[in-house]
Amino acid sequence: MGVGQRVAIRPKIAARLADPERLFELSTAKAWGYGIEEWEALPDEKRDELLEYERQICPRCGNLRSVCSNPDVPWYPQRSMCYATGARELTLRRLHKKHKDPGTDAMAPTDGMTVWMSRDDLSPDDEFV
Repeated sequence: MGVGQRVAIRPKIAARLADPERLFELSTAKAWGYGIEEWEALPDEKRDELLEYERQICPRCGNLRSVCSNPDVPWYPQRSMCYATGARELTLRRLHKKHKDPGTDAMAPTDGMTVWMSRDDLSPDDEFV
């Protein structure tokens, strides 16, 4: 199948994928490294435990919701340095400086752009920054 070609999704599959609980179950299985067949082969008790664990995790900080939503829990800032992230953030600042904000009437050249870092120059002719 070529780029841009779509395969028709069977109605039964489309209906299952439209179910938020099924999507949550599939994303949980993926997060834990299970394929669909492996996931469905797990005992119900094990699947239920993993699903409940995922429901209890805060999507913002990764802590248990019962912990991060407690105003009495002390939190201490920590830091670590990631030079790849630093290089990405510098690149994004340069891109935003180069391409001024067009406002809300047009898309900026950076809209939809994903910038990621690699140790190898995978596109030496692409001078987008």
